[in-house]
Amino acid sequence: MASIKTQYFNEILLDRFISAFGGSPKRIKNNPAYSKIRDFGKIAA
Repeated sequence: MASIKTQYFNEILLDRFISAFGGSPKRIKNNPAYSKIRDFGKIAA
């Protein structure tokens, strides 16, 4: 459960950064680094 919460928090934070800096959400979310950043801090199963 904690891993899912961490993932959602990271995703919301990334969305805020994208909107604040005026990036293209579609282009950024298709980048492989996006998933690495989104999954940062998750607990390995």
